[in-house]
Amino acid sequence: MVWIAFGIKESIFIFYMLLNFPIFIIGGGLEELGWRGYLQPKLEKIVSYFPSVIIVGIIWSIWHLPLWAIKGTPQSAIPFGLYLFLGVILSFTFTTIYKYTKNLFLCILSHAWFNGCIGLAVYISSEGYLQLNLNWKVFLVFIIELIVSVILGLLYNRTMFIEKNKRDLL
Repeated sequence: MVWIAFGIKESIFIFYMLLNFPIFIIGGGLEELGWRGYLQPKLEKIVSYFPSVIIVGIIWSIWHLPLWAIKGTPQSAIPFGLYLFLGVILSFTFTTIYKYTKNLFLCILSHAWFNGCIGLAVYISSEGYLQLNLNWKVFLVFIIELIVSVILGLLYNRTMFIEKNKRDLL
């Protein structure tokens, strides 16, 4: 998704991703133990699927707020409002992955891969600050990801609701 949105074409970046992947897992992917492994299931016992995913996305984004104070982080190149929206999109994406696979490790890998990819899209501007080329293609790809994740998540929950009602009737 990030490679398409930001037009990353250099094949050397695949080597970069594979070489640094363990760092991406430790430096971000393992957060999924808390987000999808703990918080999401607990929230779904209190509120329904859709609002729980949004709440996790908001909390997750706020969790990263201190990174705006550190020059050189990819977060410092993104306005916080946009990052918050991205956090909600990724919350839907990773939750949908977890719902369909019941595999937290795939969420960890997906989170780590995303972190590595977004790092490839950041560049240093002529003023010496990190920047992202936020063009229409970037927004389109993320909106498509959001739509697909929401639809798949809602379909999953609908299927689970129907199966639960069938079991209750038997």
